[in-house]
Amino acid sequence: MRVLPPPPTPREEVADEWHGERVIDPYRWLEDTDSERTRAWTEAQNARTRAVLDALPQRRHFSARLRELLAVGLLTTPRPINGRLFHTRRLGAQRQAVLYVRDTLDSEDRALVDPNTLDAAGLVTIDWYFPSHDARHVAYGLSRGGDEMSTLHVIEVATGRELGERIPHTQRSTVAWAGDGFYYSANPAPGSVPAGDEHYHRRVRFHRLGDDSARDETVFGEGRPKEDIVWARARSPHSGARSARRHRGRARTHRWIPA
Repeated sequence: MRVLPPPPTPREEVADEWHGERVIDPYRWLEDTDSERTRAWTEAQNARTRAVLDALPQRRHFSARLRELLAVGLLTTPRPINGRLFHTRRLGAQRQAVLYVRDTLDSEDRALVDPNTLDAAGLVTIDWYFPSHDARHVAYGLSRGGDEMSTLHVIEVATGRELGERIPHTQRSTVAWAGDGFYYSANPAPGSVPAGDEHYHRRVRFHRLGDDSARDETVFGEGRPKEDIVWARARSPHSGARSARRHRGRARTHRWIPA
């Protein structure tokens, strides 16, 4: 089988000095993924790869077997909350898992959030979800294209009605429900911190349902090292306290906040 040569990858005279050492970086231009030049290079690489893989006589066999194996689906552990059961499940042909609820132990599963209906390409994913202690609401995160930079949403369980909450930059967030709102962890908005620090400087904030999330109060994380990972956690549904927890390396601390 004749394989086409790879597309040319020009080297450029780019260098930085770090701690007194000269570090060359001739392919830095490829880091600009939105440039026409990089897109053309990527398309050429993909075309070459497809030409090689599609020509393999074994491809059809392995493709069929992989589809068969992947069709087993996925089921997560149910979470019992105040008489209701929540879990996610992906059927074999589905691109993304769906969040289901059972209103009683013996009732049928009911789809609560189906990301497959939100994007025809199947690129929207449920990253995490946290039901309220009374099981009336669920806060959940959606992201697109695998970036995991979730946007927090809230849905009413009984009706499936979206409440209109939209809180961005909630990558790997945790939610601790309290009263008429919840504590949550969030990353900083791009532009509010130096470039490259968007995955640091995490904070725990409090959001009251119906309020403008831009005005949410920061309750934990200010003044801490930017590398600290902080998240919210409920001590118990009736304790009246929530924790803002942080860890860096193996060190962990808790700060309990009256709900």
